Amino acid sequence: MDCDPDRCACGNAWPCQQAAQPGEGYDGVGLASWKCIATHAEANAVADAMQRGAGRLAGAVMYISCEPCDGCVRHIRNTTDIKAIVWPNGKIGLP
Repeated sequence: MDCDPDRCACGNAWPCQQAAQPGEGYDGVGLASWKCIATHAEANAVADAMQRGAGRLAGAVMYISCEPCDGCVRHIRNTTDIKAIVWPNGKIGLP
């Protein structure tokens, strides 16, 4: 479901939780400017994996394209058993 461009970003309090589709990005590359990206890619990945079963994340390493924001690190730390987050120039080990 696509957001109404007059209500998105995200004045409609994340009505659609529109995730980027394969081949699209969260940095604007290949992503239509009107799609709601209020939920970061890391949170979308966690939500998708949790829907498939939280056990899938136990001991996993999350590989991402750039350094995660503090909110995403807290979300991953507090909701999963992922052991590390790795990006091109860094890594965070999670307890």
